[in-house]
Amino acid sequence: MKQNQIIIAFGIVGLIILIGIYFRLSSSSDTPQNQTNQNNIPATIPLPDTQNSQQIKPQSATSLADVVKEWRKSTAYIICDWNSSDGSRIQEVSGSGLLATLNSTSTIITNKHVVYNPTYGYANRCSAKFPDDNGNYIYTKNNPIGGGTNFPDYGTLTVDSNGNDVAYISGMHWVHVFSASSSASVSDQTTTPPSVSLSNRSKNSSFACSNKENTGNSVLILGYPVYGSQINEYGSQTEPTATEGIISGIDGIYYTTSAKIDHGNSGGLAIDETNDCYAGIPTWNESGSFESLGRILPSSTFLSN
Repeated sequence: MKQNQIIIAFGIVGLIILIGIYFRLSSSSDTPQNQTNQNNIPATIPLPDTQNSQQIKPQSATSLADVVKEWRKSTAYIICDWNSSDGSRIQEVSGSGLLATLNSTSTIITNKHVVYNPTYGYANRCSAKFPDDNGNYIYTKNNPIGGGTNFPDYGTLTVDSNGNDVAYISGMHWVHVFSASSSASVSDQTTTPPSVSLSNRSKNSSFACSNKENTGNSVLILGYPVYGSQINEYGSQTEPTATEGIISGIDGIYYTTSAKIDHGNSGGLAIDETNDCYAGIPTWNESGSFESLGRILPSSTFLSN
């Protein structure tokens, strides 16, 4: 009898131990580490925050298009001519420029090498055209027609006093676009400027970037490269081309950029996309150790903010 009681006692103790183990295991399976939601995703892995994720958007093409739309009307297509005493053309150079109000005067900012040649000196005539304008603004100085006579002198051309590759053209005179069949001279086709004058197109106030560009900043180049801009029936380019890149680094006084800069872009616009401001002048280079990278002359080197 006593032996049976001992056996029963051991059985009860064993049963209690098994019950304890069962409840302990059950309790462990209810911890957050092993819980799953209705999609069988472990509870310790956070679910996406759909509300916040909807607010995070990549930069849209529309926003970039808005930047182009804002600056395009101030982007000048420039052609400069060097002429001999009989009026025949020696050389022609095309480039780009920004129209801005400097010292209360509408002034085109461009590269010096667009308007100056080491052999022939300063151009006899430069013509600037803007989008949505059916005429040209011209600068002329000692510009021969032939037979010992010259065009009237229009406008003022100056260069950067610190020796930077920068030139300024102001006081230009508006003339009609020549018709394809017309043989009339520039002075014969001069009329009253259109309602959209230079002052309406000029970038005003603090258009230049106030801070130094950092490596990695997004930059937009606007200008008239010879390979990509729209050309009308008279051979004038009517719409600037936009190329995008980043500030890649610094080379001397220049920013280097991955944005495409080609012949014709010289003197155009380099726009800081984030701050929507004028970062400087894109400058095309034929030679150098870093030919694959374009150059931007910072606006801080030739403009006072």
